[in-house]
Amino acid sequence: MRKRITTLVVLACTVAVLLFAVPLSIVASRYLAGDERSELQRAAATAAVALSGDLKAAGVAQTAGLEPQAQWAVYDPSGHRLAGNGTPAMGTVGRAALSGRTGTGVEADRIVAGAPISDGDTVTAAVTVSVPRSELRHRIATAWAEMAATALLAVLLSAFAARRYSRRLSTPLEELAAVAEAMGSGQRGARATASDIGELDTLARTLNDSADALYTTIERERRFVADASHQLRTPLARLRIQLESALLDQDGDPRERLTGALTATDHLQQTIETLLAAARDHPVAASADLASGLARLRSRWVGVLAADNRPLRVDVTELEDGRVRCSDGALDQILDILLDNAHQHGTGPVTVTARSAMSAVAVDVSNPAPAVTSAPDELFTRRSAAAAGHGIGLSLARSLAEADGGRLTLTSTSPPTFTLLLPTVPHVA
Repeated sequence: MRKRITTLVVLACTVAVLLFAVPLSIVASRYLAGDERSELQRAAATAAVALSGDLKAAGVAQTAGLEPQAQWAVYDPSGHRLAGNGTPAMGTVGRAALSGRTGTGVEADRIVAGAPISDGDTVTAAVTVSVPRSELRHRIATAWAEMAATALLAVLLSAFAARRYSRRLSTPLEELAAVAEAMGSGQRGARATASDIGELDTLARTLNDSADALYTTIERERRFVADASHQLRTPLARLRIQLESALLDQDGDPRERLTGALTATDHLQQTIETLLAAARDHPVAASADLASGLARLRSRWVGVLAADNRPLRVDVTELEDGRVRCSDGALDQILDILLDNAHQHGTGPVTVTARSAMSAVAVDVSNPAPAVTSAPDELFTRRSAAAAGHGIGLSLARSLAEADGGRLTLTSTSPPTFTLLLPTVPHVA
């Protein structure tokens, strides 16, 4: 790109110089030729005045201001040279001067100017002044050389400016290409920087915005995959157990088993929809009945915990208003995560206590377990090394709670107790 820009600018400058230089050189040549003739004509007239009293005056060259290469001569009416160092025989210009006319011409490769010498109204002689044509050629060649040097300097300056500005234009483009390649290879920190060129800065901002949107989409998809793989394991296992039990129980009524399987399937569908909404930052604005949510929680987990000889205790005696600002799907997911966390990392009975707290409802989930030694915030950081196995579920639970205006915190480290705080829905009269 730099080579192309430099070549085009130099070519354009060269064409422009030629378009101006050729006519200018012709005009300069004509001007110098006319100037040389005018100077000779002036010198001849000055010499004629100086010789009007003495046709052999010795100081004619100094009086007329003649150049060292110049020659002068005085001719009588018969054409013989009376004085000077000019040609012995009078030429056409001298004969024209004897007839009273001044003028210039070219004789024997010299530029000649003539003027009449008069005594009153009578022409008594003629004077000619001449210089070699090589002198005029030298002046023209010098002028052309100066113009050529100026043109070459203009082309060189244009080449220098073109290289400089092409570098200024191409460097940001090369950086944009490198950033785009880095973005394509998965370097999330790659970003285009400003270059103080309006169009390129607009392109850089667009590229950065596109990268942010792309990485946000990718992160949401990764989060959905991680959350789905984490949250669907238990419902799928429960569904599989129910279906296998229906197959093994040949004598019993399969309707009860199939009804349970359909309920588990609905729960799976609800789980997927909730995870999709969370991944796309489109939480479902709805309200849920906490008492019903705890009843569903009990039906899902009482058997799982009982299989490990761990009772599930649900206490709603301190719950006054159980209508909370949260969707059923999000509520089920948050409670499932807390119960699964207690099941995986705790021992003994699991206690779920719901209580009213001003304009909110608090749900405490606790169980006898080793004290939590990690920092509370580390437990809710996705894939944190210090989370000790709590890296996905608790982070998702907190995100779901905050999406509906609630909070999820660790309120006690020994025994570990997680508290879910959800705003209540005001009654409409």
